[in-house]
Amino acid sequence: MAKKINGNLEARLLDARLRMKSGLSDGALFETTNRVRALQNSLEDLGEKQALELYRHFPVAAISVLETHFRSSIASIVDFNPMYLERGLILSSDALKSSAELLSILHRKTITIGELIAYSMPFNSVASLEKVFDTLFKDDFKKLMSSALDPYFVRNKVGNGSPVIDDIKSLWRDLSVAFEQRHILAHEAASNFIVSYKDAKSALDSIVAFTNAFDAVKWATVWKDLPLTQYEMNNHAWDNYKKSRIKFSKELKRCLNLATKNGMRQRFRKQHAEWKIYSNNLIAWECENFTMGSIGPLIEAMARMRAIDSQLESISAIFPEEFKIS
Repeated sequence: MAKKINGNLEARLLDARLRMKSGLSDGALFETTNRVRALQNSLEDLGEKQALELYRHFPVAAISVLETHFRSSIASIVDFNPMYLERGLILSSDALKSSAELLSILHRKTITIGELIAYSMPFNSVASLEKVFDTLFKDDFKKLMSSALDPYFVRNKVGNGSPVIDDIKSLWRDLSVAFEQRHILAHEAASNFIVSYKDAKSALDSIVAFTNAFDAVKWATVWKDLPLTQYEMNNHAWDNYKKSRIKFSKELKRCLNLATKNGMRQRFRKQHAEWKIYSNNLIAWECENFTMGSIGPLIEAMARMRAIDSQLESISAIFPEEFKIS
């Protein structure tokens, strides 16, 4: 059952954003990876011979990381495509229709519909994960996870095609144990409940395995057509630049015709020539530290696209569609 929406939701979600290092990027893997690594380093520093009380904190922290990953993933998936939005609305229909506050939030556009849907989803067991993602992917989520392949290997066509997860049953069992430990430790004093170093490590390892496989599932489904490797990102950026360049050329021709009819052809041509020199020099300056790196083509394409988009806006303002011929 979806979680009910109540007061001050906008403030809570905005505050949650500010507490995340990476914000709501695709899958929020950066945030998850950094937090889990910090926990793993802390556990390693403690070693296996510390007071048992210290180990009790790790299952709670691990499930908290998973909850962040769960909700931010829902938000980014739902906001990405109307198909996922429709499925998300089905999941959260009871919670979203019960609050008039949502209308003003959506009108202000401070919070996305994906974030609202993500907030309304229950998170208390492995079953919570399965129910939500069975619906969003319209497929058996556990099956998707068990067959997930490393997306970098898939895109680069290397490797032997081995799944990211070796044993899905063991992972589901370890996650269930971590959920149970979190529930006990978060809601009970449980003085006689023992959490060992092995238990703490298992909780963290299960989160790492889950999020890695889940990331692979998303790249095979939601973001299957988006660039992932550096080579793909470079090509994607240049394709976008070429599209912008075509649009810019058409607008340049239109504005030049208007300038010609108004006796400003030479002035327009002079301005454009000066802009080309200036923008090329600025682009070269921006890109000079990346010329030898694989990211260089991406940086240059983005710089060139920003330059022509800015110039496009400027000349369109000088020669709007309703420009009067004198």
